[in-house]
Amino acid sequence: MKRQLVAGRRVRVVLWTLAALSPFAGCATMDSPSGGLNKLAGGDPAAALTQPAAPAPTYTVEVRAQNSKPAIKTMQLTGPTPVQQALEQSGATKRFRRMHVTVMRSSGDERHKLELKIDPNLGTIKPEYDYAVMPGDHLVVTENTATVFNDMFKDVAPMFGRAARR
Repeated sequence: MKRQLVAGRRVRVVLWTLAALSPFAGCATMDSPSGGLNKLAGGDPAAALTQPAAPAPTYTVEVRAQNSKPAIKTMQLTGPTPVQQALEQSGATKRFRRMHVTVMRSSGDERHKLELKIDPNLGTIKPEYDYAVMPGDHLVVTENTATVFNDMFKDVAPMFGRAARR
């Protein structure tokens, strides 16, 4: 029991000593008489608070219309933004009634291609494919020149193909 009391006193003495010496430790982040924040900001305490902010993250939207050059628009990413909202902000949804959308996303040295499916009735990206836009993403919007008849025959054509093989 006596050993525990002696050990407890030693711990308290060490802690009090460290607490008493901490103002003299020279930590550069403390505003101390020796400089602290002033050294980091070049001598001006107000400059430490007015450092330029990092540039806002961006993404690009490339709109490819039939028989014309692609238009590339760089947009700032202001927060969590789904692809549908990013397309609306860039004006790409007003360009075409029907479109194909692809997201090109870089991950380290690799570049991934995310194909998005559009709901043909609503003309919007299906919710399960409406990914969040990440900084550096490249959205490619291509005009879909197919018609409603193309969609109908695309769904019916496999049935005729199977019947002919039998």
